[in-house]
Amino acid sequence: NKNVGTGAEVIVTGANNYIGSVTEYFTITAKPITVKPQSASKVYDGTPITSNVAQLVASTLIDGHTITITTNGSQTEVGTTQNTISTVVIKNSNQEDVTNNYQITNYTGNLTVTNATITGSVTITGTNTYGQTLTADVSGTTPSGCEFDYTWWVADYAEATTGTTIGSNSGTLLLNNVEWLDKYIGVTVDISKTN
Repeated sequence: NKNVGTGAEVIVTGANNYIGSVTEYFTITAKPITVKPQSASKVYDGTPITSNVAQLVASTLIDGHTITITTNGSQTEVGTTQNTISTVVIKNSNQEDVTNNYQITNYTGNLTVTNATITGSVTITGTNTYGQTLTADVSGTTPSGCEFDYTWWVADYAEATTGTTIGSNSGTLLLNNVEWLDKYIGVTVDISKTN
């Protein structure tokens, strides 16, 4: 017998000047192992991270055996969550299920999403002429699943970083107010996650 349980009966019988017999049974016990999902992390990109990779903790499988796990953890937003094991299956080299030959302790792993780095710039194209349209062109790197929110403003000096709001929600601005023509027009672009 090579699986967990009580094995064959062994009878030792006396010989020559010895009489009597002794009956013994051998028992195979389960091999203890500890398994956890391998922790994983990534930069936020709007898609979930999971991990079904088994990691043995201070224990090993029998040669030729392989382990697979399923988990129920998932992380999409920035932060960390625990990843717990749902099922464990161990097979031998003949693809026979030998899971019952192991005494399995499950640990949890972690799934981590870190903040994405947004790089880029905004360029306003167009001429400051009544009836013309200004366009805010955004270039750079942003995560998927995001959208731009535009706020156009007007100020009295070139060094201004904000001013009186004159338009929003659109990447374009129609110059239809003569009071804007002798001032400085800027745009603030906010990035938010698409629902």
